[in-house]
Amino acid sequence: MKTKSKLVFLELITSLFGWIWIGASIIALYSLIVALFSDGTWSQFFWALGASIIAKWLTRGFEDNRERIAYEAKLVNEGYSVEEAGQIWFQQYSKTSESGNQSNDLMAIIQAYGKAIETSAPSPSCVADENKLPYPKNKIKKAIIAGLRSTEDPQIKEHLKISYIQLADWQKDVGELDQGFNLTNIDINQDTESLAKAVLKQPSSSRNWATITQKEQEILKQELQDLGLW
Repeated sequence: MKTKSKLVFLELITSLFGWIWIGASIIALYSLIVALFSDGTWSQFFWALGASIIAKWLTRGFEDNRERIAYEAKLVNEGYSVEEAGQIWFQQYSKTSESGNQSNDLMAIIQAYGKAIETSAPSPSCVADENKLPYPKNKIKKAIIAGLRSTEDPQIKEHLKISYIQLADWQKDVGELDQGFNLTNIDINQDTESLAKAVLKQPSSSRNWATITQKEQEILKQELQDLGLW
């Protein structure tokens, strides 16, 4: 296939995946709104976000390939051999590929954490052991910060900020069982005396977790404020 034909073909493929990227991003945004305000599932949001990321990656890949062919053809016209043109392109491309791989890794961390929030987050007023997170807490924090800095979408930014604060729901040395006032097991429709007794039956050690969690929530919020991300 001649260089011009290759460039036309790659431009068409790039446009196709570009539209898929845009469509998946729109679906992800819609799913996020539904999940936040209409009691929708988070799984649809993360699947759409994943599809958007893959389409974006493919779009960039085909675009890079098109740019490579055009760049090498230009160098050959200037007198370089095909081998020399390929080496020059590789030197230019390798400078940016490392940062792209890092971005994909950070997105994988955010997706895994989002899945944990959806499927295994502790009940309201409870905390889970930090070891139950898919990655160390500091690693998740760095990934979310990178995500906040890389997106301009206000809805996604808000979701990432909430997810950052929710890291306080996972604490060290909690143990295998979640700790705290598990209000989901208490019938709030019972009389006041019975309700008080039910609350007092909660483990005595659980009373400290609310203070610990609230304190870390304030610290996490302050971290985002200090970074200019809140």
